[in-house]
Amino acid sequence: MSTAWRPLLSALRSARRVPARYMPVAGMLVGAIGGAVYWVAAQFWPSSVAVVLSLFATALIGATAGEESIAKFQPAWLDVFVLLIKYNALMALTAANLPFPVPANFALGLIMVCGQAASHGLLVSVLATRTEISPRVSSGELGFALAAGFAPAAVLGIPGLARRCH
Repeated sequence: MSTAWRPLLSALRSARRVPARYMPVAGMLVGAIGGAVYWVAAQFWPSSVAVVLSLFATALIGATAGEESIAKFQPAWLDVFVLLIKYNALMALTAANLPFPVPANFALGLIMVCGQAASHGLLVSVLATRTEISPRVSSGELGFALAAGFAPAAVLGIPGLARRCH
């Protein structure tokens, strides 16, 4: 790995001890990085390759503390299955149409921000149900996490994400 990337990855990994309610905000950052990687990669390669590269970039960034806590409950095959679902969902979203004009290949980048923030928000809801995870997630933290997690999708306009280009 390039020495130029090491300080950035180290800084992002050191932020793993983020309080649970701020995990969707971390998800927004992860989504923004993944979206940027997708946008750059889509300039040179087909969308399927760009999606894989963006997923790889978000995996390199590393998991947040909550994801580490929940990972011990998931068998390895489930991680592969979840990755395949993410890949297929992002491939399907490459045809999504936002309710406002954006440059080519930029829409999926914005959608990745929404997806990462929402998935991190939903992760907090899973953590809230686990009694063996400490510290416990309060209902206030859960509410904040879900609101922050779905805020990007609400700003972009959820109905616009459901339409497909023809």
